[in-house]
Amino acid sequence: MKTRILSIVLLGLLITAVPAASQRPLQRVDSDGFGGCTLLDVVTLSSGTLVACGDRNTVIRSVDDGQTWQRIQTPATFLTTFHACAALQNSVWCVGEGGTAIRSTDDGQTWQLAPSFGADVYDVAARGSAACAVGAGGRTWLSTDAGQTWALHQLPSTDTVTLYGVTIREDQTVVAVGEGSTIASRASNANAWTISQLEILATLRSIAYATNPVGYVVATSAVLRTTDGGATWTPIFIAPESDADVESLVNIYVTQDRKAIVTGSTGGALLLSTGTGSMAPISTSDSTQLLSVTRTSGAIVAVGADGRIARSSDADGSSWTDVGGQYSPLLLTVAHTPTQFSAAGTNARLLLNATAAPLTCSSCPTDSALLGSAVGPFGTIVSVSSGGAYRSNDGSMWERIPTLDGYHLTALRAYGSTVWGAGRSSIVRSTDGQTFAQVAQVANGSFTGVASNQQGTVVASLFTGGLLRSTNDGTTWNDAAAPDNIRLTDVACAGPNEFIAVGVEGTFLRSVDGGQTFSRDVAIGRHSMFTSVSADVSTGSVAAVTTEGDILYRANRDAPWQLQRTATVLSSVSVAGNTLFAVGAGGSVFRIDMETQTSIGYTAPSRLHVRPNPANGPFIVSIPPLTSRVELRIVSTSGSTLYVTSVSDGDTEVRVNPLLLPIGAHAIQLVGSNGSVIAQASIVLLR
Repeated sequence: MKTRILSIVLLGLLITAVPAASQRPLQRVDSDGFGGCTLLDVVTLSSGTLVACGDRNTVIRSVDDGQTWQRIQTPATFLTTFHACAALQNSVWCVGEGGTAIRSTDDGQTWQLAPSFGADVYDVAARGSAACAVGAGGRTWLSTDAGQTWALHQLPSTDTVTLYGVTIREDQTVVAVGEGSTIASRASNANAWTISQLEILATLRSIAYATNPVGYVVATSAVLRTTDGGATWTPIFIAPESDADVESLVNIYVTQDRKAIVTGSTGGALLLSTGTGSMAPISTSDSTQLLSVTRTSGAIVAVGADGRIARSSDADGSSWTDVGGQYSPLLLTVAHTPTQFSAAGTNARLLLNATAAPLTCSSCPTDSALLGSAVGPFGTIVSVSSGGAYRSNDGSMWERIPTLDGYHLTALRAYGSTVWGAGRSSIVRSTDGQTFAQVAQVANGSFTGVASNQQGTVVASLFTGGLLRSTNDGTTWNDAAAPDNIRLTDVACAGPNEFIAVGVEGTFLRSVDGGQTFSRDVAIGRHSMFTSVSADVSTGSVAAVTTEGDILYRANRDAPWQLQRTATVLSSVSVAGNTLFAVGAGGSVFRIDMETQTSIGYTAPSRLHVRPNPANGPFIVSIPPLTSRVELRIVSTSGSTLYVTSVSDGDTEVRVNPLLLPIGAHAIQLVGSNGSVIAQASIVLLR
């Protein structure tokens, strides 16, 4: 239960060749970690292989008990969140947002898309040939043939609760849990679900059985145990109201020796049962939240936020070490004008200057990713993975945009004061950056990008394949002519009649007739997926980036295509005038002057760990190993230094009393003697 360098390939479809002499290496940035992603689930296969999944289309695999990991490419969109993974006899499945499902039959090495479930799926469980997936709206999907076919079964309730966890007991009874203290059970020979509620009012996140009569259920701040097959439940752990570190328990795993391990503590700890009904925290080597756990023959492995992977080789999980290099942030979106800049990503973090310390969208949910960003006369707008969007004039105060409530926008694009948004099933438009209206909707699809010219032509790309086109600012829409069955990830307008669309397998499509027809253009290799494309209508400059770290661009309409390469997964690109910015894993920001072909690579500093955070009193900053004296600074969102203290080689912690510091969000920085920021974090001070 439940988080290389490319070569140019000259194919028959190649229309415009990219000259080999134009390839320029960029500054290398570490891309070995899975930082920025949140790993939501991990499972052990019968072969002993570990597979973990999470947001940002993340699937990783380990064949050595979790000591080393490899990122695996999947056919899903870059923005897909996989909530859960499970082993179903001879296959392994990952399921998640929007009902997306992928399946592997070769021990997790390669993946294929499976038919969509049609709604968000939060967990999947299997035993033998029986399997059950659960999700939004009280939906459950049952399979009796190890996932070959699935049948939808709705819970018999007028209130459509969301189900978050499911397990299958040894007697083949399926048990699911979810909102409103709901526990739903279904015996192997039953034709319907039986519904019950716990006496406590809580959202139930996970359930597991050690044996048929002995089981555990996890609420957000409590763990309950049954010894009679679920007839009665007794709390064995309740978080104190004052203990913020255990208010978000999410998952449970029962080991072969019948011990239960609970994940979700925001303090990075795990809860371990003794098997006799009691449960106590186990400290781990880091405070980053762990969200799922599994066991191999040689280790217990847990995964979680910020790509964290922790491992214990002790049978009782008494001591833990972290698999290194997992903590870099992930920037998902970038937008800029000659005078404005915004890059945003995981954990509601954003940059309003390419070289400054990251800030936090103070009003956004802290566990959400910022998926889209737009800048213009209206300030900065960011869209949030949990739904909705926020706006700020200068980054210090953020306000919710009520007209975008309920919309899951993955892309934002501004043309002056007009802002377009593309999301799960909708296109929205605003003429002032504040009030939005829906102008297009699809029942079975997901919009990935939208672009417009000054003549009122709008083109939208679909990950399910194809493009839609409007010639009246989105009032009516028709299909654009394009190659069939191509999954597209973005679209941009490069001139009065020129549109560029990009997608999976190196797809690069171009239209020169106002978006009526698209045909294949530049080719860089079918194993590379374009994640983003951007253009400047006035100059005709275009740039596109890929998951393999390629930056493909032209400086103007008459310029040849150039290809620059990084060692970083790139997720977004922005073009304005002759300048492009590309962002991605490791918090990396790349800037290229397309006319002079000069580039600067900015690599985000490593992350400091702060506890507690938020803080209403003294807090502690953990200090990484140092080789010389540095300064610890606390800096306001406006750039003013609020606090400075020296940190010496050998110091492991700094305790800060914020009595004289203003409330709000601030940056904490370790600054070297040359003024460079070595490591950083954000802190929210309360009163």
